[in-house]
Amino acid sequence: MAVNVQAATQEQLQQTLLAMNVEITALKEEKQRYTMNSLKKEVVKASRPGEFNGTKGTWSAWDKNLVGWLSAQHAGFDELLSAAANSESELGIGSGDTRELGKILHQLFKTLLRGKADKLTRNVTKQNGFEQYRLLARRFGNRSEQGDAVLLRKIVDFSFGKTVAEVEIKFAEFLELINLYEELIALH
Repeated sequence: MAVNVQAATQEQLQQTLLAMNVEITALKEEKQRYTMNSLKKEVVKASRPGEFNGTKGTWSAWDKNLVGWLSAQHAGFDELLSAAANSESELGIGSGDTRELGKILHQLFKTLLRGKADKLTRNVTKQNGFEQYRLLARRFGNRSEQGDAVLLRKIVDFSFGKTVAEVEIKFAEFLELINLYEELIALH
């Protein structure tokens, strides 16, 4: 009898712990939703950086202001932006908080980017603000001649694929690389 009572008590204890874990998980998810919603509201309310149109020589100051402002809104934004700027390949949309922050950044860019900057980032898919930032940093940031040579090598070694469908898709990418290279050369 004592063994049955002890087993029943242990089973109740396990069920109680399981229920508590479910509640804790739900509270964490609610806190995350609240934090992301609060951040969205703060981004809208707070004084934000001015517009950026891609004018030569203005990126550094605008970027510094943007990164500082975003970092004040959400700790760690500067690290995410730095990682995006230093990425050599297209960034995926991410998941969780990173995905939500990317969407917020995308919405912000819709209001801040004009002219060449807007044109450069307009075709980024899935509201990926970090990919937009990567493109902006690569285009308007201080690039070395070595970086230009890497881009030129990508153009020279570009593969159009083997089928007509692949060529049609890849041709647009190739033209983008050519345009980016021509714009970079014009800046030097």
